[in-house]
Amino acid sequence: MDHLTPQVQVPDDMFRPRSEALGLGWFTAHVEAAELLLPRLVLHERVSEVTLPSSAVRVDGAAVILAVTPHRDPLVTERRP
Repeated sequence: MDHLTPQVQVPDDMFRPRSEALGLGWFTAHVEAAELLLPRLVLHERVSEVTLPSSAVRVDGAAVILAVTPHRDPLVTERRP
C-alpha cells in the first residue's frame, strides 16, 4: 500500500497513554477500549515559554503531541493549556 507520508517506525515501548496528553477524564476507558482504531501517542511535551510575534495573542505555554495512526502515519498537533 502506498502512503502519502513516510511511515514512522516506533518501538511499542515508546507509546504513551492517551490520557497523559488529552485529559479525557471519565471518557478515558472508552477511548482506551478503541485503541486499535485510534492514533497512538508517541510524544507529549509541555513547553512553558513560547515566542510569538508581537501581534500574536499572548500564550502561557503549549503542548506538542506526536501520534501515529494504526498504519504508522505521523500526526503532529499542538494544544494550548
